[in-house]
Amino acid sequence: MDSHQAQRRIEELAQELKSALGHEFTEVAGRGAIRIRLPDGASRIAFVTDSERDALERYLREGAPKMHVAGVGLMTLHDGDWVGAAPNGCSVRAIDFGDQGEDTAGRISTAANSVFARVPAAKAHAAETLAPNAKVWNEGRSVSRKELLAALELAAITLHPPFSVIWFDAGDLFAGHRVQVRVDRDGELGEAHV
Repeated sequence: MDSHQAQRRIEELAQELKSALGHEFTEVAGRGAIRIRLPDGASRIAFVTDSERDALERYLREGAPKMHVAGVGLMTLHDGDWVGAAPNGCSVRAIDFGDQGEDTAGRISTAANSVFARVPAAKAHAAETLAPNAKVWNEGRSVSRKELLAALELAAITLHPPFSVIWFDAGDLFAGHRVQVRVDRDGELGEAHV
């Protein structure tokens, strides 16, 4: 089981324990286990290793793991991905970056700051690419590149090596859909899509 799967298992067990009537750590057949008392009165057993037990107890006591990432701010581990909001209000999701630690925080920071540097170019690229087809979304009304450029606002970035995605809100120009631009690891912009 990789670290992403292991963290997801801890999160799933923690959610189950929060909705259970109670639980106790025990041993069954010489293996570490959790006896979970379900809301319907039944019980179930989940086998856990010592490290899973430690991680689960920490999660229940402290909540989801958190870390500070330079240029992004506080990020929380959720469903195996690191999520947070940058100081500019943009949401950030880092997929497959691994466990909490300085190395992970550094890699997320480097990737996020590299993508943030490409936002102006990605915005211009999206306006140039999508303006000619915007009238399909706007009841036949043409939308100029300048109008689209003014409407695009940074909403989110998704970091998923070897590429990232920059998401823009465009008001009602695309019926509320977001515009996305893919950025590869070398900073090259891919196609813009709605």
